[in-house]
Amino acid sequence: MKIQVIRGNGNIKRSDIISALVSELQTALALGRVEMDIGANWLTVTQQVIYDSNALVGNVTESFDRLNGAAWRGVVTSVQHGLNEYGLVTELEMLREPR
Repeated sequence: MKIQVIRGNGNIKRSDIISALVSELQTALALGRVEMDIGANWLTVTQQVIYDSNALVGNVTESFDRLNGAAWRGVVTSVQHGLNEYGLVTELEMLREPR
């Protein structure tokens, strides 16, 4: 499948994504959105959470920042599962939307 990545009024274009592994439209759309978000001045954030088998690249997540008392949204760009002293964990790399 070939994904043509265009955003805005059609004036913001990124390189085409060509992948033989992407065969479903929803997956292709999520991959295109993540690629566009990478170029939109989003902040990269890494967060460890309790093991989450449903975490997928392209998911939109919401996280609550206790220090600032506000929630923020981001797009998952990487998922890794592991084990630490507390048990199974999932490490998410996300792009946090600009404020």
